[in-house]
Amino acid sequence: MNISLIFYDFQRCRFALKVVGKNGCFVECVLHLPSNSPVKIDSQDLLQIGDKKFYLLLIVYNILRGSLLATSLTLLHPFCRPLHLPFAWVALPPPLHHSSKKGRG
Repeated sequence: MNISLIFYDFQRCRFALKVVGKNGCFVECVLHLPSNSPVKIDSQDLLQIGDKKFYLLLIVYNILRGSLLATSLTLLHPFCRPLHLPFAWVALPPPLHHSSKKGRG
């Protein structure tokens, strides 16, 4: 069985992968087994679960400003990650914009 769980680790303020299936999986060409602790994963990491290989792509979104950030800097350079505001940077869809008109008239 090739089962893995990708989740957000709130204690470490980052995404992680926990191997559940008995066959394990590869993260950046390193084998991880169910007995291992959760593995930190970043955007553009190569994952292999079973015979399927794919890249994890995360969008960085600032919920305080309502706009996308310079994601190339944030995702490619680990020293630029906004670790000082761990809950302000999450992967979310854009906010809904409501019309100022009231009623049908």
